Amino acid sequence: MPKKGRRDQPSSSTWPWWKAAAIALFTLGGFGAVLTVIPPYSSSAMKVAIGLTLVGTVGAVWGISKANWWGGIVLLNSWFLLILGFAIRAWALVIPQVWIWLVPLVAAYLLAWALPAISPKLSARLLREQFAPETRWGRGCLTLFLVVGPAAGTLGASVGMYGSRFGQGNAVMLVIAVLSSAVAVGFAQAAAEQVWPRRPWAQTADFGSQDGAR
Repeated sequence: MPKKGRRDQPSSSTWPWWKAAAIALFTLGGFGAVLTVIPPYSSSAMKVAIGLTLVGTVGAVWGISKANWWGGIVLLNSWFLLILGFAIRAWALVIPQVWIWLVPLVAAYLLAWALPAISPKLSARLLREQFAPETRWGRGCLTLFLVVGPAAGTLGASVGMYGSRFGQGNAVMLVIAVLSSAVAVGFAQAAAEQVWPRRPWAQTADFGSQDGAR
């Protein structure tokens, strides 16, 4: 009976490879298409979007259908790098001097993934503040994101359809740049905090310590 109960529970790890590939290709491809057509159209962004879509699809097949930790990391990074692409394109329109914002943005993204290993307590606290804020600062940021986020998406769509004829293009792009940067870095930190305890070498170390205790 217990075995039958487990079989009745749907699990993404039992998905066939083609199902994981189709879902990843459709979702990542659609997101990448939006990234490409953000005004102005960019062939370089299209190439990056296609590359991340293909890499993310391979990660989905590897991570979901095979329940592989590294494949999941590849899939997550494909998603977050696409979001980061929105921030990069928006920042480039607002501040042409790339080095001013690109270096801090990339450093923040890498730090977000490394934070669970560098400071586990801080990483766990930041995760709680993102989804269940306990401080006034965290609640304020969450409220601001929920209020400004949809408005920025609507304004961004209007800029894409009608251009910056109303003189608000730079302001909208600045909002999109800030929000996309925060989402990419924040989601990367949240994902890192949740997947870090399940890293393969940590499980190997745990098994080794248990054998030594015996």
